[in-house]
Amino acid sequence: MMPDFAVCIVLPAYNEQHTVAHVIDQINSTLGPIYEQRYSVVVVDDGSTDDTAREASAAGAYVLSLRKHEGLAAAFRAGVSHAMLVGADVIVNVDSDGQHPVGDLPRLIGQIVLGYDLAIGSRFIHDSPGWKPWIQTFQSKSFSRLFGYASGVQIRDVHSGFRAFNAGLAERVMITSSHSYTREQFYRASQQGARIIEIPVRYTARTMGRSRLIPHRHLTMLGITRDLVKWEMEYRKPRRTIAISIMWGLGTVVCSLSMSAIIYLKERTALYLAEIGAGSAWTFVGVNDVEDRKGS
Repeated sequence: MMPDFAVCIVLPAYNEQHTVAHVIDQINSTLGPIYEQRYSVVVVDDGSTDDTAREASAAGAYVLSLRKHEGLAAAFRAGVSHAMLVGADVIVNVDSDGQHPVGDLPRLIGQIVLGYDLAIGSRFIHDSPGWKPWIQTFQSKSFSRLFGYASGVQIRDVHSGFRAFNAGLAERVMITSSHSYTREQFYRASQQGARIIEIPVRYTARTMGRSRLIPHRHLTMLGITRDLVKWEMEYRKPRRTIAISIMWGLGTVVCSLSMSAIIYLKERTALYLAEIGAGSAWTFVGVNDVEDRKGS
């Protein structure tokens, strides 16, 4: 019997002309026999300069094109807004680069049908992906532990974008970050009492190109510090927030400096060291901005 709920699959994409059509074909092969006409696929073209939009449209997806490259969080917001407009009951985010295990979509959607508000495909429940650099795996696990501590909800893979959620959560949780939606959605959902579950999945190594939606990960780490402080100030007492932000800030600065030193020695460029200085200043301004508004 065909399900009585509608599913919308959202694919943020930036210069993914070589992979997006294949991902769409995989989605159709996986969901078509189960949901028939009760699912749709929307590709959010984040200002691509290649044929991403054309390839996605030819593969049968609805293409929503942003006027310029705005980043992952903006593409996610646009995709969720579209899903709500078309009346989706369940919204699923899938990367357009082919790394997410599309075959696990029924399992992920099934958790929402069972009553969970947010279901996250976790890479770290059983083991770590061997193809991913160890330092990125270490960072992902460390950030997840800290978010688990700050939110009060255990999370193993807060960075995973392979996730499904219901329309109610989409309405309640507004994404304001300019970096990535993954951490903010989890944190806000946890503070609102949402039912959250992780299921084990295995990502696939990217076969061509590289990640373009978040180009400078070590600078983004420092931006996360600013965002977490803001969210903590919304839901927690100032004393606890300041303690967490100091611990978080020291950790991200040390980790970022280590990454930058490695990259600097490898590539012989001062670009990344300059980014650390800018990122540190950004974090400092963000913390003071939050404290000033709290006291006003």
